[in-house]
Amino acid sequence: MIRRDYLLRMIEEFVQMLARLNALKRAREWDRAAAAADSEFRKLMGTDAAALARLSETELLARVMSGEPTQVVRQKTLMLATLFSEAGEVADGQGRAEEGRLCYLQALHLLLGVLGRGDVFEMPE
Repeated sequence: MIRRDYLLRMIEEFVQMLARLNALKRAREWDRAAAAADSEFRKLMGTDAAALARLSETELLARVMSGEPTQVVRQKTLMLATLFSEAGEVADGQGRAEEGRLCYLQALHLLLGVLGRGDVFEMPE
């Protein structure tokens, strides 16, 4: 039950952050959106998007799994993939196309990794 509560709280906080990030993107406040995304990367992974985008797929997955119960890894991976996608959009909005591309690629690799594990589950939107 504690793990379920932890997971639900983690997802709820993440969804609230996504709502704030989307509002900043709509307002074209790219610097504040980048700061919000970096803050969430630090909360979720302990470092910023630029450092994580340079990691190999194996290194990134190892960091996702580090210290987390097995039940949380899949959701954390999906959250991280979403966050990378959002960070890519913010980087593009700031005119940093190469950083945006790296973020989009990391998001894709994470998503394909989750899908490739063969687990049968419902994917969140």
